[in-house]
Amino acid sequence: MATDRTPDRHSDFPSSLVVVSLTLVPLTAWSSLSLSLSLSLSLSLSLQVFDIDFYQTKPRPIYQLCKEMWPGTFAPTPAHRFFRLLHDHKKLKRCFTQNIDSLEAAAGLPKDMVVAAHGNFDAAHVVGTGKPVDVERVRAAIFDGEQAVRELCTECGGLVKPAITFFGENLPARFGECAQHDFDDCELLLVFGTSLQVQPFANLVRFVDAGTPRMLINRQKVGMHLGLDFDSPGSTDGAFLGDCDVGAQKLCELLGWDIGSGMPSCGGSGGGDGGGGGGGDGSRSDDTVGYASGSQMGRIDGRSWSGMPGGWS
Repeated sequence: MATDRTPDRHSDFPSSLVVVSLTLVPLTAWSSLSLSLSLSLSLSLSLQVFDIDFYQTKPRPIYQLCKEMWPGTFAPTPAHRFFRLLHDHKKLKRCFTQNIDSLEAAAGLPKDMVVAAHGNFDAAHVVGTGKPVDVERVRAAIFDGEQAVRELCTECGGLVKPAITFFGENLPARFGECAQHDFDDCELLLVFGTSLQVQPFANLVRFVDAGTPRMLINRQKVGMHLGLDFDSPGSTDGAFLGDCDVGAQKLCELLGWDIGSGMPSCGGSGGGDGGGGGGGDGSRSDDTVGYASGSQMGRIDGRSWSGMPGGWS
């Protein structure tokens, strides 16, 4: 991974970059939520909770989960702040995410730069009809308790929920619209925290032109079934095996950027106190994907990558 020159800072850094972020919530939060729901509901937190049919018969678990992870509960992580820096330096084309926690917005990333493939807490609606409901009313009811949620659902004529996409529901139209165009001039694809198993989102790694560098930052290599090639000579795919936040911090070091310890909210989704809020320690133990490229392998800003290590009741 040697480089043959050291250009002016940022001269080699791609000007059109797409970030694919697939982690649902920081694992520190996920573990505590799983334990809490398991103890109170005798239900292990699993993908079943996010199935639309399950929700319509047993809505209580998702309301408890929404209360735990409503924006303002957890702070943006260094990885989220890195996404914001990419935007500030005019390098980011778009951030596609399966995250539903709106932490990208809490880190200051404008809403138009984020494609929330599985929705988030920016809006709310009535299940079945799609009738919009003031998301602040939904938030207030969830935090006030089950009776308040029941009353709001009765008033609205059906179950109400934040605009989170469940299994069994269509992805937001914006996902398909942006996916059709955003990858056409992508010069670098960063993939953060994923098993690359959930479709159709995982297929985004195939949307870039052949030869476009794709960097996986993750605890293990994934995506080989989708064509990612980390071993062949001349491959433009690469991987940093480790924590998302560590990978983001290493990238910032190579770029000479200050990732900081926090950033102001910029057009966040509100909800609660807005922004990142307290409650999270900013740690993140999920997977991440990064950049590597054949003849350019290991070069970013002319620097070497070798330094990167049931019912209601």
